[in-house]
Amino acid sequence: MLLVVEFFITVFLLVLAYYKYSFNHWSKLNVPYVLPTLPWGNYPNPILRKENWGEVAIRMYHDMKKKGHKYFGIYLFSQPCLVPTDPKYVRLFLAKEFTHFNFRNFYYNEKDDPVSAHLISLNGDKWRKLRTKMTPIFTTGKIKTVFKVFVECEKVLEQTLSHHSEKGTAFDVKDMFASFSSDVIVNCAFGLEVDMFRKNEFSKHTKKAMNFDMARCIVMYLGAAFPQFCRMLGFRQIAKSSGDFFIEVVANTVNYREKNSFIRNDFLQLLINLRDQKRKDGEDFTIGEITAQCFIFFLAGFETSAATMTFALYEIAANPEVYEKLSQEVRTVLAKHNGEVSYEAIKEMSYLEQVVLETLRLHAPVYSVSRMCTKDYYFEDGDITLKKGSSILVPIRAIHTDPYIHPEPMKFKPERFHPTNRQKMDQYSYLPFGEGPRICIGQRFAIMEIKTALAMVIRNYKFSVSPRTILPFKPIPTTLLHDVQGGVWLNCQKV
Repeated sequence: MLLVVEFFITVFLLVLAYYKYSFNHWSKLNVPYVLPTLPWGNYPNPILRKENWGEVAIRMYHDMKKKGHKYFGIYLFSQPCLVPTDPKYVRLFLAKEFTHFNFRNFYYNEKDDPVSAHLISLNGDKWRKLRTKMTPIFTTGKIKTVFKVFVECEKVLEQTLSHHSEKGTAFDVKDMFASFSSDVIVNCAFGLEVDMFRKNEFSKHTKKAMNFDMARCIVMYLGAAFPQFCRMLGFRQIAKSSGDFFIEVVANTVNYREKNSFIRNDFLQLLINLRDQKRKDGEDFTIGEITAQCFIFFLAGFETSAATMTFALYEIAANPEVYEKLSQEVRTVLAKHNGEVSYEAIKEMSYLEQVVLETLRLHAPVYSVSRMCTKDYYFEDGDITLKKGSSILVPIRAIHTDPYIHPEPMKFKPERFHPTNRQKMDQYSYLPFGEGPRICIGQRFAIMEIKTALAMVIRNYKFSVSPRTILPFKPIPTTLLHDVQGGVWLNCQKV
């Protein structure tokens, strides 16, 4: 018994010594840093779950920026991570020195959890080849071919709004747009028109994938800091039941198309074509790999688009002058196009674009992006060498609400994105889709989907904020993407 006690005491002291040594990293380099705590570093406690990690990063950023720091250090568990607060350094890490910072610090496990090995998480040559092959999928021409899907899914929006308009009741905006976005993405990504049962299945497994409970939160934290160790232990990022569900959907759809020589102009078909090309080149592209790309297209596109539409409609309802200007533009442009919601009509709505871009600034769904140093890099301005394996965290929402960069950052002002004003904006101070070679591949698709949905609801309805909406917004502490407690509730009136 005594030996066991001595063993645990020894292990504890060794771990303590390791942390003490690790926590000296930034002070030895004379880099300003946020004081860490054992054992999480600067992560919030994943067991208590009282605060969202993204919100913690925002607070640290603003505290350090007020002190005049252009960058600062934090610790992810014991691992050092550099956080830039100046767009000049954001550009450095995301674009200019991309050869040194091209890895994403995003845990995946290709062997035990194939669905987690998608374009966002992959690194190196595998990412580069896949990115090159997938880029043509999201060209303007390809988006035009699927635009009709956006319009066909309008019935989901109209059913909700007509019902609540007649009843005079408030509606959950996120639920409405999540249903719309789900229909759009499932149709475009998986080539399926879903019935209510299938939609509920997709919704259930999406919520599972987005729910960061305590165990998942710890895996995410550990995976970012110690990826090889987590893979060795077989840690998964996606719940097995959800991964199996998406693999089954893709496998069945691919088998059906092959047996019936059925070709459909959608995302999945382009991945099937990519697989066939890889086979000709002597490479393999498994169902698991195809599923992973469909999965991230669905997950990222569904959740982020629905959230952006939700907050955009909230701001339109909360700012009557924005509604008046936008509704006038929508009706005027649609009248020129014989009342038809077309790709060309949506492109013509310039103020609508400003509203969407400002929503993505003030209510960016993604808290941050990360990079990992792939080879030692001498950071000249800091006179330090960032070692291979060092992490960089770019806190998107913090930069978007930085008063030194965006004056009156908490005010919703679409005119910030008037072409004249946007020309003056630093490219690396506005990052809803990231930046550099790893910028979100689906940004044009997402913006067109969001603009189309908003135009379709604005043309026939007027909105006001329901008392059921909890204001000011309180972030949910357990989500990976930004979301608010109690949801966003609006009232609507047909016009």
